Amino acid sequence: MEAGQEDEARDLWDKLAQLPDPDPDEDERLIDADCINNYAGYAATARYTGRPFLECLEGSSDEEQADAWLLKTCDPIEVLPSVREDMQRRALDLVADPANWRAIEALADALERDEKIDGETANEILAKALA
Repeated sequence: MEAGQEDEARDLWDKLAQLPDPDPDEDERLIDADCINNYAGYAATARYTGRPFLECLEGSSDEEQADAWLLKTCDPIEVLPSVREDMQRRALDLVADPANWRAIEALADALERDEKIDGETANEILAKALA
């Protein structure tokens, strides 16, 4: 996530936090999905390079973003480490799935070939690879 996008996401979260919460379970599901997504890129890097996952993740802005989301939902705060580990495990499991890995490789091939692709193209590549 680029710096401007990160600021925009924080502003949006702050605005949403001020609204009445019609479905806390849905909020939790979305936060879980975002955290897993933040960790999945590093899980893929770890699998591809053979480096340990935590080494790939160390110092990343995505780890900070995931922690920011988790800090808003972990109650009591003492559960944060176990919730973080669960999200990281789920990201590693997501990447380890053979169908998902083929899709990740297809996206990586496209990025290597084209150097940059937009989100819509990335979604099309992933959908085709997962079909």
